[in-house]
Amino acid sequence: AVQLHDPELGRQAAETIDLPQYWDKVGEMALMSGNLLLAESAFHKAKNYARLKFIFTITGQFKKLGKLARIFRVRGEASNELEIALILGDVKAMSEIFTAAGQSSLTDLVQQTF
Repeated sequence: AVQLHDPELGRQAAETIDLPQYWDKVGEMALMSGNLLLAESAFHKAKNYARLKFIFTITGQFKKLGKLARIFRVRGEASNELEIALILGDVKAMSEIFTAAGQSSLTDLVQQTF
């Protein structure tokens, strides 16, 4: 499927094998062919949150970005959570992240700036 550059065929193969690295390949093929729905589904099954963040950002799916930020919060990935807060312009979330990290000066700066 990879050599044929056929994301649908790759999806069928990945469903049979059901391993994250194959879903990643399907997502990349789908992204290159412009099939964003398949790419999103494949990256979700691969748990490739960086690619999902990319897709949600370029397509303007801000509600899904917010949900992804909550996943990052649970996983303890503050840098990814902060990046999404910056993209969304969520001052409250940025302040909470900086406060949790013990960066009160950055919290103050964010609140004064925005």
